Amino acid sequence: MTEETMRRVWIEEIAAHPPTERRVLGAAFRLLARGAAVSLEQVAAAARRTPGKTARAAAALGEAGWLTWDGTRITGAAGLSVEPAAHRLTLGGRRLWTWCALDAAAIPAALGADALVESRLADGGEDLRLQFRRGAPQAASREVFVRVLPPHAHRTMCGGT
Repeated sequence: MTEETMRRVWIEEIAAHPPTERRVLGAAFRLLARGAAVSLEQVAAAARRTPGKTARAAAALGEAGWLTWDGTRITGAAGLSVEPAAHRLTLGGRRLWTWCALDAAAIPAALGADALVESRLADGGEDLRLQFRRGAPQAASREVFVRVLPPHAHRTMCGGT
């Protein structure tokens, strides 16, 4: 999958949500990219939505797997997280994480950003480092691919990537 395809698919997935959910998701994502969990009030202000509309949209996004919470604050949105995970993403000089390998590749591609992805491999092999320049993956020391399992296959998170 090329960086342009990753960008298009990621953006299309976001665009499929109703307008208020898109605003809330986008605001949460941008705030989380700063490196810390965010309150619903912060997201409401950034999304320019009332607290009630923001709470309803956030609840729907959480149920659909597009937001994660630590009980009071949003910790993840659209694959980007401030909670440590197997896929670390350095973006804008900030250490963040992603929910899966596909997010780790798609987020820098969709943003057209410079980034470093560092992933722990599930098979216990050597860890992977992949540099992005303006959203394009740079040459790696070995072939890199993301495997997506079919929905019925056993998987641990994020579509089996």
